[in-house]
Order: sequence, then C-alpha cells, then structure tokens
Amino acid sequence: MLGSRTFIRNLISTFWGAWQFVGPLICSSTLLGYLIMNDITSIPVGLLDTTIYFFIAAIVMGLALLPTTLTAAIWGYYLPWFTFPFLIAAYMLAALIGYYISINIEDRWLYTIINKNSKRRRVFETLRRKGLKTVIAVRISPVLPFAVMNLLMAAAAVHIKKFFYGSLIGMMPRTALAFLTGASASSIYAIIESKKPLPVETAVWIILFFISTIWIGWMIRKAVKN
Repeated sequence: MLGSRTFIRNLISTFWGAWQFVGPLICSSTLLGYLIMNDITSIPVGLLDTTIYFFIAAIVMGLALLPTTLTAAIWGYYLPWFTFPFLIAAYMLAALIGYYISINIEDRWLYTIINKNSKRRRVFETLRRKGLKTVIAVRISPVLPFAVMNLLMAAAAVHIKKFFYGSLIGMMPRTALAFLTGASASSIYAIIESKKPLPVETAVWIILFFISTIWIGWMIRKAVKN
C-alpha cells in the first residue's frame, strides 16, 4: 500500500515537472489557432468581464497552461491600458499557485537531481539564501519560462515572501513590454509572426536578456567558487 502511494506521488510529481515544459506549448498553440481561425478581434471590456479575465489568466498561467509573455501580449491586444493592474494581479496569483503546487507535490525527482551533485547543491543553497535577488533575476529574463522557474524556486525552498516580492519586481518590465507588444499589434497573427517588432521593444528585450543572464551567471559562479 505504501509502495503504491509512493509510486503515485512520484508519478504525479514527474508529470507536473514535465508539464511545465510541454503544457504551455500545447495550450498556446491550441488557443492561438482558435483565435485566428474564428477571427476573434474583440471581447467585452467591463469591470465584471475584466475580473473574469483576471481569474482565467491567473489559473491558466499558474497551472502552466499558457506562457506569461503570450498571456500578457494577448491581454494587451484585446484589453485597454486601464486593465493592466488586473494583469499584474493575475500574474502574482499565478506565481503563488505554481509555487504552492510545486512545493506541495514534493518533486522528489528534482530534489534527487539537485542533491546528487555537491556543486549543484551548493548552487541551490546560494540561490535560496539570496532568494529575493535570485527571483528578480530569473523573472527579468524574457527567455526563462515562468512555470519552470516556479518549480525551481520551490525546489530551492526560496522563502514565500522573497518569492512574492521578487516576482513582482522582476516581472514588471517584461510584462509591460509584452502588453505593449500586444497593444501595438495589428492582429493576433502579427503577435505570432513578430516580423516587425518596434525597435524600442527589441532593444529592451535584448537588454533584459543580458541583464538576467549576467546576473544569474555571476550568482552561480560565486556559489560554485564558495
């Protein structure tokens, strides 16, 4: 009986870990295909409508059904600027959902991978101690997946307050930029193509990428040396 429970728990844990990578890809492709094929160019915009969108966005991002950058771009395409605070709130709720699911599922396979190597263990211990800086660094990056970072921060046992405030600070630039990308797009298809991004947007994406890469690299290098 105990063995079967352990097997089921490990199976759920493994599925949740794998889903962080494949879930957003599958669901985003499905959603974008639906929006394009049905030519949906507008949706209702009211306080009740926006509140509903807030809960939907929080759930789909928190359960790794959609990438946060794409969610923000779609939000910006369909909804006006005054709804941006709802998007930020949805992002924060999604981060907490992903964190609590990851930390309670007991990702034993990830824990084993981390602790199997002393160097990796030291790195994660350093990331945990520098929790706020770590979360800000990974959230700023435009390429590190939101759901996967929730999983890793939970595995590193980053304190929930540091995780929350780090997520809020770090995600603001790229979320605002993704929203702007959606708001300036002529169609949903234009968001997918991204053949003619605004020069300012491109520059900011590159800057955010280099800031996060150098910052994370510096922390990992320091952890390995110590």
